[in-house]
Amino acid sequence: MSVFSTFIKKLEAPTTDMMITASQRVGSHIQRVTLTLPQGQMKEFSIGSYIQPMVGGVVPRAYSIAETDNRSCTIIVSFSGGGVGGRFFRDARVGDVVSIYGPFDDFPYHYSTGRPKIFMATGTGVAPFVRMVPEAMNEHRSTVLVLGVPHREDIPYASYFYDVAKKNGSIFAFVPVLSAPDAAWEGERGYVTDIWQGREKMLLQSDVYICGVPPMVAGAEEFLKHIGMDPSHTFIQKFG
Repeated sequence: MSVFSTFIKKLEAPTTDMMITASQRVGSHIQRVTLTLPQGQMKEFSIGSYIQPMVGGVVPRAYSIAETDNRSCTIIVSFSGGGVGGRFFRDARVGDVVSIYGPFDDFPYHYSTGRPKIFMATGTGVAPFVRMVPEAMNEHRSTVLVLGVPHREDIPYASYFYDVAKKNGSIFAFVPVLSAPDAAWEGERGYVTDIWQGREKMLLQSDVYICGVPPMVAGAEEFLKHIGMDPSHTFIQKFG
């Protein structure tokens, strides 16, 4: 099925009205938004799933679900690019109602593979990994999350991932990579693929999950292809 056919099929599905029950600015250009069903329960928000809201009469990009229960889900939205979805959620208020397509589960976590887990993301692309990282912990898999952003204040869920790393340091590493760091930054610099130079063997032995903006995803795909990564061990989502 073509990408266009898949998109049309999704839009033929019914929508669900959800209410914004929390909205918080995170960093300089990210909004953390919780959407809740006014009543009843929704189809399960499976790990790695995403929703597509109808805003301003159009359906903008999809948003991966970072947190959920049986009545609500939380997404993180970047408005730095000026897109209709980003502007809507930046300006929306608690109490506003949004029509939602989904959830869709095209990017699941793969259990019981026996391999370590490596997650690569840029910005809000880290959203699905908020839930995938604990699954890897539960499977006792060695896990690395590499998250690329320009500035340290724009690292989504920074305190959460630092805390997970502190409590699970023997099997989990959180590696923020800044492309435009200040002089005081002592961590990794550059882009998410830069830190893997000389560590290719680790990638080849792992399941690699990638989520973020298309240029990063394309660069990561090209790098993995160059080192001979098995495509069946690579899982990709081209948005946050």
